[in-house]
Amino acid sequence: MVTGTLPQQTVELRGLQSNSGTLSVTNCLGLVVLEECVGISGTGLTLNTFVCDQLYASLCRFGSTRFGASLFATNAVFRGCQFYGYLPLRTTASRIQLVDSDVAAASIQPALPSGPAIAMNGGDVRIVGGACMAWQHPCISGTGSLRAHPNVAFTQMPVIIEPTIQTVVTEMPAVLALGGALGGTVYAQMRGAADELGALLVGFPGPAVQLPGFSDPFWLQPGSAWTCAVETSTSQWIANVAYPIPNAPAFRGLRLAWQAATFRAANGLQASNPAITTLW
Repeated sequence: MVTGTLPQQTVELRGLQSNSGTLSVTNCLGLVVLEECVGISGTGLTLNTFVCDQLYASLCRFGSTRFGASLFATNAVFRGCQFYGYLPLRTTASRIQLVDSDVAAASIQPALPSGPAIAMNGGDVRIVGGACMAWQHPCISGTGSLRAHPNVAFTQMPVIIEPTIQTVVTEMPAVLALGGALGGTVYAQMRGAADELGALLVGFPGPAVQLPGFSDPFWLQPGSAWTCAVETSTSQWIANVAYPIPNAPAFRGLRLAWQAATFRAANGLQASNPAITTLW
């Protein structure tokens, strides 16, 4: 359990494995980072959050025979994650970003039919890449607002998203990043749309800040960010950067936040998802 952190406190869990456990993150004002936390059997690892200001999960797998993750009043970003179970992802009054993540509802037990992939109770969900799959229910049900990139793979069925969800399908930028060991390399990637100008920023992680003109907040500490790549193209583009990590103990534990700011005439200013990397 992670609970009761202050805004200046950061908690990171890496490589956690479970065959029948629940990871609870509650009443956290500081950044919580989960990396490569996975369930290793059918009963797996479930995630429960309650009132969390900043949760970033990368390459995690949440699921069980019943639930995957349940989020209440949480601001969270999931990158390259998997959610499974008969109800894999439930959100209440939360702001969730899914990047290259798969959410799959499945009937693991014959007596327990699957539900929707994402069950929303208010809040906002933003999906770029990945897949959202359900077989006996709509992919996304409930109430709230959804923004989905055209590259998201939804299960083909008569009702993919319930009409009670306010849905917008639009191109949105995305950022991926991977940390590394001392003496290795840190990688970051920025993806954008045709005729879109993008700037990849890097700095220290900071509290979520809403800037005028942007729908999504920045997780960069004010005054710490600098531009490491600028890209534009007449077609969809990808910009990659890589930086060597000095093999010096002083850099161990250094945490960086990566995020893109883009502009396109069709949809104005946009902020990508944040991505958090740690050097170890």
